[in-house]
Amino acid sequence: MNKVIYLLLIVFCFACSSQNTEKERIYNSWDKEADVKDAVRELSLEDVMVHDNSSLYVNGNYILIVDHSSMDNQIFVIGKNDFHYAGSFAHKGGGPNEITNIGDLAFNESQQLVYITDFGKQKILSCNIDSVLMDSSYTFKEVASLEKSQFPSEYTYINDTLCVGRFIFPIGNNNYRPQVAKWNMLTGEYKLMGYEHPGIESKRMTCAVSAEKQLYAECYSNHDLLTIGDFDGNLKCNIYGPKWKESTRGVNYYGKAVFRNNQIIVPYSGGTRKNDTYEPIKFHVFDIDGNYLKTLNIGYKIIRYCYDKDNDRLIMCFNDEIQFGYLDLKDLI
Repeated sequence: MNKVIYLLLIVFCFACSSQNTEKERIYNSWDKEADVKDAVRELSLEDVMVHDNSSLYVNGNYILIVDHSSMDNQIFVIGKNDFHYAGSFAHKGGGPNEITNIGDLAFNESQQLVYITDFGKQKILSCNIDSVLMDSSYTFKEVASLEKSQFPSEYTYINDTLCVGRFIFPIGNNNYRPQVAKWNMLTGEYKLMGYEHPGIESKRMTCAVSAEKQLYAECYSNHDLLTIGDFDGNLKCNIYGPKWKESTRGVNYYGKAVFRNNQIIVPYSGGTRKNDTYEPIKFHVFDIDGNYLKTLNIGYKIIRYCYDKDNDRLIMCFNDEIQFGYLDLKDLI
């Protein structure tokens, strides 16, 4: 009898130890949660009226807010350090200096350029933020054309011949497949990353990129899964959450991640619209090897956010009692 019990213990211990391998991280619970709602500071933006579901970016000394529902200017510029309103641009329209259907923004920091995707014109345009704010006649420059059969929907600019991000491949009229790819902005050529998770059929994800670490993170919205890979297309690790094997219909898991030093910060929900838990109120924090470090419970429903590296803070847009807020990360993680 003692031998049987001993054998069962060996099997049990082996099963537990095999939960995490070099390239597979499996978590049965998120048990390192901290309530940080009291640390969130409301960001009151005077003279700025933007709709809900705005996108946030940090570039140079500015926070850029993209108002996707605006019928006037669509990009609002806020001082990164003191939150002063600096102006707005990118008027909605089909003219030569207007944006028809605004998409993602990317940044060429060495030349102080912002790249604006216009899905209506199927082009990527560039401008200098300071110049366009000071000169109403400033003209955007076309830097790339988009193909209908495949195009980058969100990407990180590294140089003119290397961008990394999510490519969209339309399937019929009402479906598409996203994949992470490297893209040459000058030639339009792209190369898909070599790894794709074999267990995913209906793939929906966003992509975060670290030029410094040469890593990307695929954040799945309809699976309890986060995948980390390198720029050569090799899998670094898969991170499986406790609901990985459950039905994914109608469930929202991960939003787009950001890299912070050797960490990955990513919003996580695991809820549905039926019980009003679809929008995340938490961030999971992992190291770049996929080890779970902490969960930050923000306490507000997060729509979009960005990371301000210089001030080490998250700047967030909420669907809640406050519209914008920020969280200083120092001493929290």
